Amino acid sequence: SLNVSLSQTGLARTAEATITAALIELATQKPRKALAETLVEKTGSNRLGAVAMQNGMFSQLPLSKDGITAMREKSGLYMPNSGRINIAGLNLKDIPAVADIIAKEA
Repeated sequence: SLNVSLSQTGLARTAEATITAALIELATQKPRKALAETLVEKTGSNRLGAVAMQNGMFSQLPLSKDGITAMREKSGLYMPNSGRINIAGLNLKDIPAVADIIAKEA
């Protein structure tokens, strides 16, 4: 009889990783799309709309170090100088305000 547990074969780890990745993607699709659309609307440019094409919990915004510093100092919007933001941490109701701050410095 073939009685192999999932954990012995590594399938459990693979299944868990696959499910986790799918849940992260589901959790970030709406905020990512909403942020991209709002940024395009507020800037009149598709430059920041590329956020919609990215995947995962984080996105990279093409912002200058000076623009990022200005957002931090003027509006209290913090992100590393690389422009990396946590999409999963965005609340849909906050996206218009966040996009407005980003658009002013983009």
